[in-house]
Amino acid sequence: MTAFRVEAELADETLAGAVLGRVVGILGARVALPIDKLSDALLVSDAVSAATRGAHVIRIEAGVEPKRLELRVGPLEPGGAERLIGSIEAPLGAGSLTRLVDEIATAGDDGAEYLILGLAPS
Repeated sequence: MTAFRVEAELADETLAGAVLGRVVGILGARVALPIDKLSDALLVSDAVSAATRGAHVIRIEAGVEPKRLELRVGPLEPGGAERLIGSIEAPLGAGSLTRLVDEIATAGDDGAEYLILGLAPS
């Protein structure tokens, strides 16, 4: 399977959760996430869209590589990735994000931060 990426700029917060959930569902099926991991991925996508509510535009990249689904959220202001993690965990419970995803990372690019969340089938 070749890697590919979907990029979306979501400006309508009423549609953001539905759009992101569908993209994550399609890509999760593409990397053969089992039902429990797909459910985790959808919980994370719902939490990301809820945590970014109120932002003028949120940019999310979702991509698949062999055996891996990745969500990249940003650009965020410096420190924004940690605040976003806290906002995601608030409704789910402390430490819940680390139980739902296989990778949590931040990346910097041109003074902006990105939150990277990775899920794998195993």
